[in-house]
Parts: sequence; structure tokens; C-alpha cells
Amino acid sequence: MRSGFVGLVLPVMVIVIATVGSVASGCSGTQARSQAGGPCSISSDDDPHYTCDPTRDIICINTMANGRYFCRDFCEVGDGRCQPGEVCCPGKISGTTYGYMRGCTTPMQCETSTAPDGGVGG
Repeated sequence: MRSGFVGLVLPVMVIVIATVGSVASGCSGTQARSQAGGPCSISSDDDPHYTCDPTRDIICINTMANGRYFCRDFCEVGDGRCQPGEVCCPGKISGTTYGYMRGCTTPMQCETSTAPDGGVGG
């Protein structure tokens, strides 16, 4: 009898989960990025609008010539905030700067610096 009950309940649960998932994926609005590396929005018209979570030490910054913005850990040259293999790169910030004008990124993604290494490694 128990396997019959599971056989009835399982398809219903799958339908409910699929319905909720499809409704949720169609929602729009602002979505906060909680980790560095994800793209962030600079236009309020973006749907969804991605922001960098203000409770994490990340900013929305463009360090590349292509004009794309990403959430990055903010830094100052020599402060040791960047991970090994990253540099503290200057860039154009969208939104709140928290007083910073640089973000941690790889040397290859630091196209806005005049320094050959993009600043100082972390």
C-alpha cells in the first residue's frame, strides 16, 4: 500500500515543483549578487536587474575595454584584499563606491590600468 501512495504523491510533487519553478523563472526585478565574479547591471531597464550585495565587500566595476560590469571585491593597492593571481585594478564603478575606485580581477581582465601588471598583486 505504501508504494501505491508514493506512486500517487510523487507525480503531484513533480508537477507542483515544476509549476513553481516556471513561475519563479518568469519573475523580474532586482537580484543581488552575493559573490564576486557575476555580471552586474548599470541600467535600471535591465530585466532582471543585477546588483552587487551591499553586505558583501563587492562593487559593480568595469575593468575591461568592452564596457561590461562585474561584481568584484573592492581593494586599494597594497591592502592584500585580492586573491593570489589577482591584481587591484582601477575601473569605472556603477552605483555605490564605498570610497573605492579599484576592484580585484585577473591581470588579463585589467584593461583600464596604465600599469603593465594592472596595479599590485594580492
